[in-house]
Amino acid sequence: MHELRHYVDKLQRVERDMGELSKLSKTCGLDIYVMVHRRAKTGYVFLRWREVGGAKRHLSWNVIEERTAGLHDQLRVWVRQATQRAQQLNERHLSAREALMRLRREIDSTERHVFLRGVRHGGR
Repeated sequence: MHELRHYVDKLQRVERDMGELSKLSKTCGLDIYVMVHRRAKTGYVFLRWREVGGAKRHLSWNVIEERTAGLHDQLRVWVRQATQRAQQLNERHLSAREALMRLRREIDSTERHVFLRGVRHGGR
């Protein structure tokens, strides 16, 4: 159970870090930001770049590189670092999620040994 709690905590930390990166990306004045996506059916959480405004298209990592090529050096470097951080967080989340699912399958398949205790009569 300790290991199970470890992976649940790890997922929560990664998701918190994802939220912080998303929030930070909205303050740099670009027409793009890192968005936290959550698949309701599976619980899978991941980060992607997204446009601000009209179309709100999702953008691939490669498109972001092309789109930010003309930016000031510091901002372009920040976007590249944010992209790398998003990819790392996505990988960490997926890894922890897979470990958690594996552990839950192991727990579910483990034979449980339950021993009944003697029942006392007479209020003792």
